[in-house]
Amino acid sequence: MLERFRRWLRGDRAVALADCDDLAGALALEAGYLCNRVMQDYARMRTGRGWPALFSSPAFQERLDAARYRAAPLCLVWVTRAARLAAHDMLLADAATARERAARFDEVLQREALAALDRLTAAGGEVEDDVRAALEQLAMRPPLDLRAMVSRPGAARFHALLPLDPIVDADRRQGEEEVLRNLLRLVLAGIHARFSREIDAVGIAGAPENSPISGSPAPC
Repeated sequence: MLERFRRWLRGDRAVALADCDDLAGALALEAGYLCNRVMQDYARMRTGRGWPALFSSPAFQERLDAARYRAAPLCLVWVTRAARLAAHDMLLADAATARERAARFDEVLQREALAALDRLTAAGGEVEDDVRAALEQLAMRPPLDLRAMVSRPGAARFHALLPLDPIVDADRRQGEEEVLRNLLRLVLAGIHARFSREIDAVGIAGAPENSPISGSPAPC
């Protein structure tokens, strides 16, 4: 089971987001996909024609693995925000029950996101206090739009974790962080579109307390 969790950080994807039996698993998978996809795309872009040699290096692959584990919890926050925005757009279409359903969805999503965070931690991820706090405070304000989901400080943190040589020049580093932020938002927009198509927002919002949706990580 633990090896399966580790594979999430190498780009595996949830098979069906419409199945609400394991929302925590779907969130963790999409977080791993976001992390892996952006790190690899950015490394190729930054390295240019030399990227095949870089990716064939065992030392680089080791650094890439370590970077995935460190960055996955941060990516989970962004993926959870994308899932919340997609679900609220669906649930608010029915004005009669919109607020009640959206509130119930937020309760389940928060619980599942924290369970996903525990799974990523079990697989070797490193969780900072503000990452957990961001998930615990998920419902304290309306859903963020796609452009605001990845903040500049968040992109800077992700940039600092990349397995590439550091850039000394501050102006150049700031420019690269903005490029990386745009790449994160681009991939996240695709994840949001997938949630919009496939997540069972109504089913999750209506799930009773004894639902099979997990409230804690499966035993490893």
